Amino acid sequence: MTLESVDVFANHKGGCGKTVLLFHTACQYAKQHPQQKVCVMDMTVIGDISRLLLGGDVYESKNLNGLDEVAEKYSTTFLLEAAAQGVGKPLSTTNSKKRESSFYLHSPPPKGNNSSSGNIEVGNYMLQVSEINSHIPSNLFLTVGGGSKEQIVFDEDKKERIIGTLKESLHKDSDSWKVFLDTDGDLTFSCYTQIALCFADKVVIPLMPSYIDFRRVSSFLEEFYALQESKNGNAKILGIVWNNVDSQKNEPWKPFSNVFTPTNAVKSVIKDLNTHLARVAQHFSQIFYHPLPDDTQDEDKLCEMFSQSSSLLMRNFGVTGMASTDCGIPFCSMTKGELLGSRMKYQMNDESIKNMCLNIQELLDKLS
Repeated sequence: MTLESVDVFANHKGGCGKTVLLFHTACQYAKQHPQQKVCVMDMTVIGDISRLLLGGDVYESKNLNGLDEVAEKYSTTFLLEAAAQGVGKPLSTTNSKKRESSFYLHSPPPKGNNSSSGNIEVGNYMLQVSEINSHIPSNLFLTVGGGSKEQIVFDEDKKERIIGTLKESLHKDSDSWKVFLDTDGDLTFSCYTQIALCFADKVVIPLMPSYIDFRRVSSFLEEFYALQESKNGNAKILGIVWNNVDSQKNEPWKPFSNVFTPTNAVKSVIKDLNTHLARVAQHFSQIFYHPLPDDTQDEDKLCEMFSQSSSLLMRNFGVTGMASTDCGIPFCSMTKGELLGSRMKYQMNDESIKNMCLNIQELLDKLS
């Protein structure tokens, strides 16, 4: 069939909301496209997106070694090892007996090593998440980060082989795929983050609306630009998502948001940060999906253009967000009523759930 697109959520800073944002975005996309297979590749050391998809704190409280057990069968590293060879057998033989268990979605990876076509059966390395967490759409699959399987530092040739094999394999697969990638928030790109950024088509950079987070953007853009230049990468930065924004009312604040208006204090910060970011984006225009024209010098005009094309506001998820991460339930699967978490009960209401889904949809519309 085809590989629809590959979207990566990345930043040089942890705690900015990459994982939670990806969780809701991937699940809502999967629910809206049941005819398509959606893969979340967890490229992180800790595996937070894997934990969320498996069922959040509720799952971990009942399955203390749950992530380790699943990672032994579906670790992202196993997929990357196989892709590095371009065949269906990973380089590592560790835990091979456990990996050839009934947990495989289709059939275990072939034991032969007689192919050099650069094509693998990607589905063999993915977990159908709904088998463990029924709140996740049945067409969403996961390669697991974290757990006991350590990340590998691949050399440059293997990185290129991994990216080429993954793209070719997904394009040639009998199903249509959409891929989301979660990455670590390190001060410099790890090996897995480099692979993710070169594999991706679009890059989403979540940030908190603060000057501390803003200072990390320039270094990220510089390193991303150098990576794309050296690897001839095709990924473009779709935009900045200002996360955890306090909402004043559920009315548009054009051109910054189509779904809500922040508090006045946050408005001032967002305007100032986007003005600075517009200048940075203009300097690195070739790596932005919506480049700003070089001949525009008016700061207000640049800010308006950047805010409309390459910036988005994501509201503070509040208690609804707490319940979601605690229980591993995306907003698109939430319903009104009581929700039992790992340590407390939550009361969900329709309006809050609707507002969250509308905000996630705004990001999905930009990604489409």
